[in-house]
Amino acid sequence: MIKHYTHLTQEERYQIYAFKKANYSNALIALELGRYVSTIKRELSRNTGLRGYRPQQAHCLAQNRHQNKPKPIKMTKPMIARITNDLGQQWSPEQIQGRLHDDGLDTVCPGTIYHFIKQDKANGGDLHKNLRHKRYKQRTIILGTQY
Repeated sequence: MIKHYTHLTQEERYQIYAFKKANYSNALIALELGRYVSTIKRELSRNTGLRGYRPQQAHCLAQNRHQNKPKPIKMTKPMIARITNDLGQQWSPEQIQGRLHDDGLDTVCPGTIYHFIKQDKANGGDLHKNLRHKRYKQRTIILGTQY
């Protein structure tokens, strides 16, 4: 049975190495690991160097690619200015998100706005004073019970 997409583990990379040493085809390796053939082919093409496929090196390269990929930055200066302005007008984070969406702009979830307010408070800011509920807490809901 083929797995849903997950990154290859270091163990799987060592198995690929062993199977390649035993002259298994990519299709047979994929079958043994429960992966798509394209996953095996892509792994080998990305991580085979002059000395062949080396699993430890392949794992390090994959981790570096993952860490260095560009991350979306939604809290830009214009976004922060807009959120700060809207909070100054006593808008809730949920209302701010809705207005951003209605205006066709990039949106952030209310949790991100609350996190921004929390960081501002920790840095000595007073954005938290603009919230309607002065004691704002993010409640965790576990099994239908609020804590």
